[in-house]
Amino acid sequence: MQDGVPAGTFQFAMSDIDTRPDCYPWLRDFWIEPAFRGKGLTYTVMEAIKEHAARLHLTELYLFTRHEGLYEKFGWEYVETFPTYLTPDDKQRLYRLSIC
Repeated sequence: MQDGVPAGTFQFAMSDIDTRPDCYPWLRDFWIEPAFRGKGLTYTVMEAIKEHAARLHLTELYLFTRHEGLYEKFGWEYVETFPTYLTPDDKQRLYRLSIC
């Protein structure tokens, strides 16, 4: 929340995509409202994600995205590009975050 306005969201899930059942838990639905982008809020939310995951005793998180270069800024490690089969040619980047 920023001045009483929802600025972003995220959630954790044990599964997110059927083609990678070996990866879990997942960071899902990470979103910063466009009006709040470019103001450092992504860093704040990423720190909250790490803190929340640590409180849940998670040791790692996964996510998939088409974005390249964003998540690396926050400690996420690129694992591979893989087909999701969401559409015939859809490929996404898989990332992993170690939780200390």
